[in-house]
Amino acid sequence: MKKDMAILFIMLVSFIGCELEETDLVLSPHDASFEDVSAPYLEEYGSPESISGYSSTGYHSIDWWWWSRGVMVCFVTTSNDGVYGWYVNYTYSFDSM
Repeated sequence: MKKDMAILFIMLVSFIGCELEETDLVLSPHDASFEDVSAPYLEEYGSPESISGYSSTGYHSIDWWWWSRGVMVCFVTTSNDGVYGWYVNYTYSFDSM
């Protein structure tokens, strides 16, 4: 047990002596247009078979549905998450009709 504590203490002291550097892992805001974000889905599936949307203060989402292919994509833009522009919030797969 003492040996484990000594190793833990040495690791802790070593870590405290290190300087932390900012890395690229921090999310940075971007300005992706809806056209940029939706283009790959248009290329893969063609025009959506139906479109629905929702808007509220500072939040907008658009759902594209391809019923015959069993795919839905939810595009979102919001000023509430520190990411500016459009992005894909989620995709949904289901049995096609």
